[in-house]
Amino acid sequence: MELEDKQNRTHQVTIRLEPKIYEALTEIGNRVGIKPASIAGFAIGDFVTRTQASYGAANLMAELVAKEMTALMFEQTKPLLSEEQMKSMVLESLKQ
Repeated sequence: MELEDKQNRTHQVTIRLEPKIYEALTEIGNRVGIKPASIAGFAIGDFVTRTQASYGAANLMAELVAKEMTALMFEQTKPLLSEEQMKSMVLESLKQ
């Protein structure tokens, strides 16, 4: 597994840890037989994956809210504007 990990990893990042965190990381590494740097790499990868998923969910939610708000606004302003005027406003707002 160690050799396979090295082949997949092409970038190096240097980080500074508090002594307490480094000791805990080393202790975990000793228990599971993995170097602290590898555990740190796994932790960073997990953080990045979770953060990307969170951002993706937030973006999806924003898109859904925007669609619902547009539909609601369209229904509420229907008596005030023609359909052509409303389409023009929506298209103009999407350009910004």
